[in-house]
Amino acid sequence: YYPAPAERFAVTKIAAAEGVDVVAELYFDLPYDDDGTIILKRANEGADLADTRHRLDHFLAKSEAISVNDKKVKIGARSICLHGDGPNAVDLAKTVGAGLKGKGYRLKALAPAPKLRKRAAE
Repeated sequence: YYPAPAERFAVTKIAAAEGVDVVAELYFDLPYDDDGTIILKRANEGADLADTRHRLDHFLAKSEAISVNDKKVKIGARSICLHGDGPNAVDLAKTVGAGLKGKGYRLKALAPAPKLRKRAAE
């Protein structure tokens, strides 16, 4: 998993060339710059749910992120990342889930969860 647009980063190009399935992720709770780069915040103040829904609806219709300057940036993504550490994380998940369901999408894992091994007692 790598922030979309993943194809512009050297590490993802190398991984793909070696046969690694690189999954580009989109973040509806973070703002984007005009070139498609996510803008990280120093503190998670929580997502603006109306803005999140607007970004989600636009992406589902056009495969574009909306930048802080209202520029539309084409982004290919196969995964959505939700930050669970914000004060309204549950509402964020409900907003994104309802938006996806309302457009006919369903949630699914891209890969099975890894099996964890028990460590021997020390």
